[in-house]
Parts: sequence; structure tokens; C-alpha cells
Amino acid sequence: MNSWRDVVLQYFHHRTDRLTVVADPDGLLQEEQVLAAIRARGFDILPFEDPVAFRYAYESLYRERWDAEGEPSPALLVRVDVPDLRRLPYDLLQRGRQVRLSLHDLLPRLSYPVVRDFFRTAPELLDRLIAAENLREGARLGDRRTLAFIARHVYSLDPAIVLTLNDLVERLLIVHYNGWPLPERLQQWLAEQFQATTSFEGLPVERWLADRNAFFTFIEAQWQAHLEGQGLTLAEARPAYAAGPAQVSFALPGIRATVDTLFLEGKLRPVRVIAERPPVDWTGVGVAVDEDAHRQQRLQRLLATVEKQLHEARDSNHRLWLDLARIWAEALVLANRTALAVPLREQFNLLRERLTVEFGAWLRARYNTLHTLPYLPAPIVGHHGVHFLAHRLHQRTPRLAMLVLDGLALDQWQIIREVWDSQARPWRYNEQALFAVLPTITPIARQALFAGQLPFYFADTWQRTDADERHWQRFWADQGLYPSAVAWRLGLEDAESLVADTRLRALGLVVSAVDEMLHGTAQGTAELHERVRWWAQQEMLSQLVDRLLVTGFEVWLTSDHGNVAAEGIGRPREGVLVERRGTRVRFYSDPAFLERARADLPEAVAWTPGGLPPGVQTLFAPGRLAFAAAGQGLITHGGLALEEVVVPWVHIDKKNSEGQQIG
Repeated sequence: MNSWRDVVLQYFHHRTDRLTVVADPDGLLQEEQVLAAIRARGFDILPFEDPVAFRYAYESLYRERWDAEGEPSPALLVRVDVPDLRRLPYDLLQRGRQVRLSLHDLLPRLSYPVVRDFFRTAPELLDRLIAAENLREGARLGDRRTLAFIARHVYSLDPAIVLTLNDLVERLLIVHYNGWPLPERLQQWLAEQFQATTSFEGLPVERWLADRNAFFTFIEAQWQAHLEGQGLTLAEARPAYAAGPAQVSFALPGIRATVDTLFLEGKLRPVRVIAERPPVDWTGVGVAVDEDAHRQQRLQRLLATVEKQLHEARDSNHRLWLDLARIWAEALVLANRTALAVPLREQFNLLRERLTVEFGAWLRARYNTLHTLPYLPAPIVGHHGVHFLAHRLHQRTPRLAMLVLDGLALDQWQIIREVWDSQARPWRYNEQALFAVLPTITPIARQALFAGQLPFYFADTWQRTDADERHWQRFWADQGLYPSAVAWRLGLEDAESLVADTRLRALGLVVSAVDEMLHGTAQGTAELHERVRWWAQQEMLSQLVDRLLVTGFEVWLTSDHGNVAAEGIGRPREGVLVERRGTRVRFYSDPAFLERARADLPEAVAWTPGGLPPGVQTLFAPGRLAFAAAGQGLITHGGLALEEVVVPWVHIDKKNSEGQQIG
């Protein structure tokens, strides 16, 4: 067998049993490729979490159909996250085949608690660990020796070999470039080992291990010092915390190769220098001189990166698309800020169309598997977000605020961040992204954010926008918070009084300014970017964030959906047959009505995402087109484009005097 996934999937080769109940305490069935393979074999997966919600879904979607004569009989996996299947109702155990899965069976000679933490944090690296373990001879390892084994063979972070700052930088560059997350227990163990070495004394090694952004901030500061050492004059003074001499040797081949790529892919920011032309050697990749020429050059590099990653994206997991969305967001900002040469504009337009087609195909194949992925260590779909915040509230956070900027796409978040950076806000951003709940219309995507549920579970309100507060209050009541500790508001008018209430622990805020801007934009994305930039400069939002941080809130900024520039192709002639009209998606309760609309617009995409209420079916406008007057240009949302679906998930925190993130 080539992968641990094959070991798991051997239990699910065929659908001979209608019902299979699986004890899966380690979450092996929640890995994305496993989920996709199981669904491809014809199985549905239903987690047993809330007994009432489970019983409703099980009875209405499965048991009644199994018992009905002539009805199709979908195969169902019921997953429970504990090793003891007796937690399940007796009728399921009697009816279903029973399977038990465990990480201990895959790696019996390593410490189970350590391996379990590792898998929860980095499931994509489990094959690397298994391959290394299969080559090892010897007895079972305890906790600390298992940690050492994982550090050495998975991450190449062996404290016995990593003895200097350059050694550590070279290896952390690879770890963070690849996006390999380190389990918290491993971070702590490595920090202990490294900080016992004189070479690392006084350095924030544990933060570099835990926070890619903190490490990249250090690299950027070292890069500035390196350029000054090369005789270049910086256009902006270095921050006080970064004013020391260069310690990292960027000329070392192992460091140079990764730093070069990080600049090309936009993960490190070039430094503006006062010079007639950039350096002619390799360091030019990390230097900006002529702003307009630099933007075009940078856009060319970003487009090349997008094109390269698209070759791998069709069959990849969700992480590649989240990374690609952030790269594409920067490309959008650059393309709409600069007068592009004709060949570059044509390259951008062609790649944008290809990106839309490829992402739409991947989304239709994989979206339904994303729902059941775990929300730790980071949320993946919009309805995961509030569960992630609840975990933080119970573990370490006294107060938190979820700030939802209705309609904010990743490219508009980049503009807000640029404005805040220009205002020298003393903040750091842990920038991540997640998939909005589909379809990306406000009544569905925003309710899912605050309810922590898919629209299947709010079938009575999925067409409305007035139930968010009720969902938010109910979720936190289920988490054990008193009503006085929970608040929700639409708008910023009385936010100051809410923040001042010391009883408050969970605050939900909706800011609709961006959504109002995009629906009023007539001249396309460039106009919307300028309107968002002007709005961010007015400081209403930044003052709120500052007030939240000062009063002890942990601040998470996100969005319910993004937006896309689209062109109208006409509207289906359907009268009262449509349940809900939209410019990018339309809803139907009868398949015949949907097919009649599709006959008018055969290029439309008839696909219904999982998680919608029973009987609801959807028709999406194709590509970057819209159900609007033919030829009409508009900024809209509701569809399947990358800019609509992948939205910001950003932790905003204060810096301390050394420029590091607090908390």
C-alpha cells in the first residue's frame, strides 16, 4: 500500500451495507483525500455529534428512504469521534456494520498521544512519518523520543544538527514555505532544545516555530539589514525593533534558494530603495525601485506562480486553493492599480478565465467533502469559524470578537491592510482564508457563519437575513455562556458601548459598508478598490479594532462571501417558477423548473451544493457571467468564482515593543 489512506479505505471498497458505523477517535475519516475517496465510492458520511440534529437528518434523509419501496438506497457512514461505539443509539448498532479505526494501528511503536497531536495538526505529513518509521529498527519510543523522531525525520529540525542561527533559518524557511504546521507539543519541545544552545539565546525561537508571519517578519527585517550592508539606501527607515545588524547569511545556497522563491511568490515583501535601478544580481528580486514598473514585474511573477500551481490544482487538496486565492488577490490589486501593457493585460485576462474554470470544476468535485473536515487547527468552511472561536474561548481567550465585513473579498482585505500599514497601526495579522458556505449569497453564507451550521439546519430562515443574532445567541448558549456575555450588532453605531461592557465575552459584529459599495459600483473592480481604500482611510473600522484590542478582545476579521466582476448574459424566462432570483445563482424547488430555465441558458451550471435544505436545487451562472441584462457589467456574488468563495480569516493582534505579536 502506498499511503496510510489505503489502509483506511480498505474497509470501504464497496456499498454492500447500507449502514456502516465507524469509531474514529483520531479523525482519520476527516482527512480530505479520504473523504473524497469514500464519497467517490458512493458513501455519504454523517457525524454523530448533536443527537437531535443527527436523528432528524438520519430519519429524513436515509431511514425513511431505505424503508420505502422502490426508493434509491444511499450507503451511509455514521462517524463517532470516540473509540466506544456504544455511544451510538442501539438501532444503529443493530442495523449497521461496525468498523474501528485508530492511529495506534498505523504507528504502534510510537507514542500515541504525540502521534495523535501530530496528525491533528498536520495530516498531510503522516505518510512522511510512516515511511520513516518503517525504516526504523528498535523498540517502542516514549513521548520525548517520539517528538525527536518526528522533528528529525518529518521536519529536518534535529537539535543535534541545527546548531547555528543560519542552520535554523534554512530549515524554518523550508518548513514555512511548504506550510508544514508544527504541533504545539513539538513546538515547545524544540524550543526547549534550541534555547538550551548559546547560539539561540534571547531569540524568540518558539514564536518562529509557531507563527510563520512572525518568522517572515524577522526575515524581512534581516533582509533590510542585508541590503543596507550592500550599500543600498532604504526608502523608509527600519523599525526600531529591527535596527540591529544582519545576522542571517543570505548568500548561503540553502537560504538564498528559498528566499528567492518567497519573494517571487509574494510571501516576503520587497524593500523599497532609493536607486536609479534595482541590483543586477539575485537580490533584485527583493528590491522595489520604480513603483509602476515594479508592479508590472511583480504581477508577471505572480501570474507565473498562479499558472504553475494551476497545473497541480485540479487534484490537490483545499490548502493549495487557499494559498492560490491569496496570491490571486494580490494579482487582482496590482492589475487594477496599474496601466498594464497590452500583452500583460491579455495574459491576465486569459489566466483569470482559466482559473475560474479550474476552480469551479474542483469546487463541484470537492466542496461536499469540506464540510466534515475538522475545524482545528484552523477552520476550513465558513460554518467552522464559530466552533474554532469557541475552542479558543474555552482554552485561552477571555473575550473574543468576530468582525464580519459583509461582502469583503480577499483582494479588498489586502487594500484595507495596506491602508492600515500606511497608518503605522501597531498590529500584526495572522492572515488565513476559508471557503464561504455555498451558494455565496448573504442569507445563506452569513447565517452559516453565526449559526455554526449548514443551511440544512436553518431551513426555515435560509432566504432571510434577520436571524443572525438569534443563531449567534443560541450557539453561545449551547457553549455555556450567559445571555449577558453575548452580543451581536449590525453596524458600528453603538459598538463603543458594547465593548465597554465588562460582562461581554463573545461579540459578533456585521459591517455592511463593503457589500453596499460593491452593489453600487458601476465601473468594475478598480472603482471598488478605490472606494474600499477611501473607506478604510476614514478610520471608523480601525478605531473599532483598536478599541477592541485595548479592552482585551481577541479580534477575528472575516467575511461571509466575496465578490466578482461579471457580465450579464440575460435572465431565464421563468416567471413564478423560481424560488429565489439572483444574479449569480437561482434557486428552484422542482427539477422541471430548473431544466426549463436551463433551456433558455444552456451554458448555466445545474449543480446543487451539499448542505442545502431538502428540495432546494440551484442553477449557477457560468464562469464570470451573470443572470442580468446581456452585456451589463456589475460587481456581484453568489457564484462559484474563486474571488466569491475564498474569503479572509484574519487574526488581528497587537505588537509588543520588539515588533512581535502578543498572545
